[in-house]
Amino acid sequence: MLKTNLGVFAVTAVLILFNFISIYVYNLEYFDETNCVVVLLLFIVFLYNKCYINFKLCLAFVLALLANISLIYYENFVFSLLTNIFKLLFYIVLMWHVIPLQKSVKTTRLDWFSYIFVSLLGCGVIKVLISSIEQNLESGLNMLFYIHGLFLICIMVIAFRYNSTGFKGAKYFALLLVLFAFSDIFSSFGYYLGYDNLSYFERFFYTMGLCFTILYSKKYIQKSVTNYNSAI
Repeated sequence: MLKTNLGVFAVTAVLILFNFISIYVYNLEYFDETNCVVVLLLFIVFLYNKCYINFKLCLAFVLALLANISLIYYENFVFSLLTNIFKLLFYIVLMWHVIPLQKSVKTTRLDWFSYIFVSLLGCGVIKVLISSIEQNLESGLNMLFYIHGLFLICIMVIAFRYNSTGFKGAKYFALLLVLFAFSDIFSSFGYYLGYDNLSYFERFFYTMGLCFTILYSKKYIQKSVTNYNSAI
């Protein structure tokens, strides 16, 4: 069952429900620990589907797991720094994976207009977000938040170009990035401004982001295996 997309969705739905029940019953007392359990279980699903075949995608998932483990000790400045570094490395590894796949993509004027629009929109969102929470940020995290946001914008643009390759799984890649972006936004507002109810949205978008990371990895590996067999 876990090898089908429906199976992955079913497991994800159960884990989202598990997260919601934990938040509702215990408020945020075990929020970070529950996150780790959910990410670890999805990592097992990732491994069960043999997605570890691709080193970069496997490394990205490991970084997501490390970020969530560090999140347990986020009140400590060192671990808050590590959490954001792991998140940043997660996006960098995804860029490392997807950039070489776009060598044959030709960029049109409309594409450039779209890239500029997405970049300006992203910069505006980052500015509003950081301006809203910067009074609660510890010294040294501001710059890391800006870098994190800029990398997210870059990979969004790259994901847009990736869709031009004609690979049907590229839409999963774009969707997982959008889901993680929403998760980051709700996480920042929820934690730094004290809006605890946003934790439901954060967990939903993050868990779905991991779900589509698995679905994309499966699709990409299937394509790679097919291309390899064709070459033989």
